[in-house]
Amino acid sequence: FTLPRSQKTATILLTSDVHLAVGNVGRLEKLVADKKWRIDYVFITGDIANMKEDDQQSKEILGAVEGDVSTVIGAHEHICSTVVYIPGNHDPITLMMSDPGPLAQRMSRGDVPHLTPTSTNIHHAVLRVAPDLVLVGLGGSNAAYRDGRQVWSGFPFASDEEYADLLVPLLTAPR
Repeated sequence: FTLPRSQKTATILLTSDVHLAVGNVGRLEKLVADKKWRIDYVFITGDIANMKEDDQQSKEILGAVEGDVSTVIGAHEHICSTVVYIPGNHDPITLMMSDPGPLAQRMSRGDVPHLTPTSTNIHHAVLRVAPDLVLVGLGGSNAAYRDGRQVWSGFPFASDEEYADLLVPLLTAPR
């Protein structure tokens, strides 16, 4: 998954908060093609979908939204076949259900939920992209506050402590 050592630079396209707007990804694909940009990686940093927290309990809605998310990821794969994504708080909880551990081991045993054959979900994982570029993925969000009042609830994390309990081991893991 790492860049060849002979390649000294990488072009990364990062998208976020797509919220199922496949048409926007199509326009982005056209721009990349028109400009003749070579993209090495596409990183999608959450909120691929637009789920409400209450919908996370419905298997039917989860399944339908997983299909929608697959479509969005597939549209990104038209830009570059190497797509890495982290689910956000508006994405299906099923994309955040995996055991911790080294990504290569988890992938070999099929323990990384991913929706397309060539995309990689790095929720709760560490991925080395280049000798000096490491991605740490932890999807979802914790609660947000403004002026001491909660603006939105965290999902799937109820507190900063719960988020930190998962994040700190990822940040301190050997690479």
